[in-house]
Amino acid sequence: MKLLLFMFFLFSTFCVKPPVVDEEKLFDKFGDNGNTGDAGDICSHDPCEENEVCVEDEEEDDGYRCDCVEGYVWDEEGGVCVVDQDEDQDEDQDEDQDEDQDEDQDVTPCTLENAWMLPDNDWKTYSYMRMIGTLVDYVEGGKIVDAVIVNGRVKLEDGPSYEFNDGFFIAQGGTAMSMGSRQNVVGAVDRINGFATVDYLDFTTRFQKGLIPEMIQEGVNEVTMGGLATFSRQFIDIYFDPATFMTEEVVYRKVCWVAVSEYGETEFFGEPYDDLPIGGIYGCFDNDQTGADGETLRMMFRNKLTADRAEILEIINTRTDGTVAELGDSDFTPICECRDEEGVLVDCSVYDGPGGPEL
Repeated sequence: MKLLLFMFFLFSTFCVKPPVVDEEKLFDKFGDNGNTGDAGDICSHDPCEENEVCVEDEEEDDGYRCDCVEGYVWDEEGGVCVVDQDEDQDEDQDEDQDEDQDEDQDVTPCTLENAWMLPDNDWKTYSYMRMIGTLVDYVEGGKIVDAVIVNGRVKLEDGPSYEFNDGFFIAQGGTAMSMGSRQNVVGAVDRINGFATVDYLDFTTRFQKGLIPEMIQEGVNEVTMGGLATFSRQFIDIYFDPATFMTEEVVYRKVCWVAVSEYGETEFFGEPYDDLPIGGIYGCFDNDQTGADGETLRMMFRNKLTADRAEILEIINTRTDGTVAELGDSDFTPICECRDEEGVLVDCSVYDGPGGPEL
C-alpha cells in the first residue's frame, strides 16, 4: 500500500482541464441581487475588502456597509477582518463532543490546531488549508457540499496572499480525492443581455483515498508529505438568462497555472524519499473511515509551493513513466491556455480577452 501511495504522488500527471467549478457559486456576488434595486447595484461592484461582505444600510452615507464574513471578526488594530479563533475552537470542541457520544464509535482524541499549518521559515511560497466537510463522489453525479469550516491561504513570494473560506471535499472516482477551495471576483456584469466575466482563483490539493485507512492502521494523524497542491487563475465568460439568472453557457477564456507543489527530500511513514511534495497532511478520522462517499472529513494540509515557471512546466508535464513532455509533443501542457469568445484555442501571445496576453 505504501509503495502504491508513493508511486501515485511521484508520477501523478497534471491535466490542463480546468478544475471543478460550481457554477452556482460564481453568481453569489450578483445573482441574488439581480433585481433588488440600488443595494444590488452598489454591492455588485464589490466595494468591500477581502473577507468582507457588502450589506445594504440606508443609515450609511454610501448606502451600504462592509461586515466580516462568517468565521471572521474585525481587528481594530489591524483594520481588517481576521479568523475568529474562538469560534473555530468552540466548533471543534462541539464536534469532538458529538463524535465522542456517537454509539459504536471508537474515536481517537484529535483536534485540528491552526498552528500545525504554519509554513516552515524557509517557505517563501506556500499553501495551507484546514477543512471540515462532507466528501462527495463528484464523478458519480454527487452535488458538491460546502464544507462547514474552511480556513485556507496561498502566499506567493513575489505577490499577495489569497485567503480562502469557501471549499469542499470531492472524490474523483477510483482512488483520487481532492480538497478544493475557490475565490472569485465578478467583473463586468450586463444584466440586460445576461453576461458576466469572472476572475476565478482555484486552490486544489489532491491526495490518495487509500491514505485515510493507511493512517488509521498505522495509528497516526499526520504524514510528513504534502498533497498535490495547485493554484490556478481563470478568467471565465458566463452567459445567463437575465430573467432567472440561470447559467446558460460558461466559456473558459484564460486558464493559467500560478503555483504548484514543490518536490524534494521528505519522509513517508518514516521512510526517506528524494522526490515527494514537501509539506504535510493531518487528519482526525473515525476508526472505520475509508474515504467513502458521504463521510465527514476533518483534515489539514500544508505545502511548500513553487511559482517558478520552469519548475511548473516540468511538474505539470511529467508523465506516468517519469519522462517529461516538451513543447511540440501532443501531450504537452502549457502554463496558460487561451480561448476566443467561442471557446476556440488561440495563441496566448495574441489573446485579447479578459486577463490579457500575460498572467
